[in-house]
Amino acid sequence: MNTSLLASCGFKTPPECSRFFTDSPNARSVFTLNNNGLASLPKSTISWSRCPAGQRFTRDQECVGEPIYLSFSEAIEYTKDLSEKSGNTVRMPTRDEIEEISESRCINPAIDLNIFPTMVTETFWTSSDNTLRSKLACSYYSFKGTLSCLDPKESEHPFLLVIEKDSSARLLY
Repeated sequence: MNTSLLASCGFKTPPECSRFFTDSPNARSVFTLNNNGLASLPKSTISWSRCPAGQRFTRDQECVGEPIYLSFSEAIEYTKDLSEKSGNTVRMPTRDEIEEISESRCINPAIDLNIFPTMVTETFWTSSDNTLRSKLACSYYSFKGTLSCLDPKESEHPFLLVIEKDSSARLLY
């Protein structure tokens, strides 16, 4: 494909987020980072685990382990078990919540990798259902930060975790 033709039409591919945040240090996200692997946005009632479910945030500011891929109902059960074991309310983000952390200025993945260091380009579950079709749920495709509510619930995807804010909040996994 001739990219000069696309450029003349005003088409411009956004930069990759890994490069965007390195090249634009003033473009940092407004997240507050906690020492316990959580990040939060101002005035938000939730904190985000900086690693996908199945991974653990280390003192070296890294995510270790492998993200887990579960069906929609298995992911819901995983968060319920995690809530019970940790004593905190842990769940998957809603489609509106995940949209708040999506980065529109860059792609692949469309998220600040300084905050979410192991985010990959993948389809992630949200906790939102398709309100018209019971066998479908909403997911987030991290390449461009797009949402869809047409994902079959039996599909297996990784997922992010949010925790209701509490000064002692800490994920145990």
